[in-house]
Amino acid sequence: MKTIAICSSGVKPIPAVLGGAVECLTTVLLEQNEKYNEFQIDVYSVYEKELCKFKYCNTKIIQIRNWQKFFPVRASFSLLNRVLRLFHINKRYDFMSLVIPLRMKNKYDAIIVENNVSIYFLLRHRFPEKKILLHLHNDYDTIEYDFDKTEKRIRVAGMSADAILACSTYLKEHIQNLDIKKNCYLLENCINKELFRRDNRLVIEQSRSLKEKFSIVDDEFVILFCGRFSEEKGLLQLLQAVEKINIQFKLLIVGDTWFKTRSENIYATQINLYLEKLGNKIINLGYVDTNQMPSVYLCSSITVVPTQCVEAFGMTALESIAMGIPCIASKCGGLIDIVSPDCGLLINLGKSYVNDLRNSIIKIHDDHALYEKFKYNCSLKITKFQNEAEYFFSFLKIMQDIFCE
Repeated sequence: MKTIAICSSGVKPIPAVLGGAVECLTTVLLEQNEKYNEFQIDVYSVYEKELCKFKYCNTKIIQIRNWQKFFPVRASFSLLNRVLRLFHINKRYDFMSLVIPLRMKNKYDAIIVENNVSIYFLLRHRFPEKKILLHLHNDYDTIEYDFDKTEKRIRVAGMSADAILACSTYLKEHIQNLDIKKNCYLLENCINKELFRRDNRLVIEQSRSLKEKFSIVDDEFVILFCGRFSEEKGLLQLLQAVEKINIQFKLLIVGDTWFKTRSENIYATQINLYLEKLGNKIINLGYVDTNQMPSVYLCSSITVVPTQCVEAFGMTALESIAMGIPCIASKCGGLIDIVSPDCGLLINLGKSYVNDLRNSIIKIHDDHALYEKFKYNCSLKITKFQNEAEYFFSFLKIMQDIFCE
C-alpha cells in the first residue's frame, strides 16, 4: 500500500468540521479510501479539538496549532508582509504555510499540497527528489491581493511539480495556457448525490422545521446566498440588488468571514449596514454544516452566486442544481460549465452588474414557466458530474499514473 501525505491549505481543518470546499473534498478522499483501502494517508491539518473524535484505519491526522491566532505572532507576520510590500516583493507569509513544510516527514511515496503554492515551494525545496503534487482549487491572478497564486508562481510550480491537479475543466485549460500540459490532470470536483437530492425524506423534514423556525411560507420567494463574507464573493452586490427590488422576498444568508483579516472586517462592516437596512427580509444563518445544507436549499426558490472574481469551479452552484434549485451566477470561469442556460441565468461582470442581477432575479420571479423549466433541467444537468466514489477513482487513476512514471 502506497503512503501519501496530504497538506491542508492551513486555513481550515481536515476533516472538514468547519466546512470549506477544499476541506470537504479532501474529506471525501479520506472517507472513500476507508472503503477501498488503496493508500495509507497522513493529513497535516490545522488544529481543531473536534478532530480528535475521528478514528480512521487508513488515515492519521497530524494536527498543528496555528499560533498566528495570538497577537505577537500575528503582528510579526503582519510586519514581515508589510516590509515585503514596501520592497515590491509580492509574497505573503503566514504561520501555517511555514510550519507545515517543516513538520513534514521524509517517508512518503508522494505528497499532495492542497491549494497552497507557498507550502508547495517550501516542500519542493526540502524534498527535491520527492513526488509532490499541487492540487489547485482557485484560479491564478484573479484576486489583487492573492500573492500565492500568480501566473509566474503557477508557471514555476508547473515546471517542477510531478503533477498539477485542476478542480475543473476551465482551470485545467487555463493552466495549460501557461504551457503546462504534460503533467496537468483534471480532478473535477464531485458532489454527494445521495445527500443532495430533493426527494430525501430526512432533508424534506429538516427543511420544514427550518421554514417553521424562520416563518417561511411555502409560496414565499426566498433567495439564497452561501459563501464567505469577502469582496470577491459578491454579497455586497447582491444586497445592493435586492434593495432595489419591489417584490416580496426573503434573503437567506449562509456564511461568515474566514481569515479575519482587516480587509474582511471592513467588508463585514459594510455588509452589516445593509443587513440592518433590509431588516426582517434577511435571515442570517451563519455557518451551516455541509450535511445540513440540503435542507437550506429546499427552503430556497433560487440561489445566487454573485462572485466578483473568476471562480475555478463553484460548489454552491452545483449543490443548488443538484437540489433542483435554479441558479443565478456570474458569467466567468468554471461557473459557466455548471450554470448552463437551461437551468439558470448568467450575468456578465462589469459596471451594470448590480442592475443586471436585480433584473435577473425579477425575471425568474415573474416568469413561472421559465422557473419550472429551470427546475426540471437541473435534474438532468446533475447527471454529468461525479459522485464521491467516481471522484475517488479519478484520483486513484491519477496517482497510479504518477507512481508509474
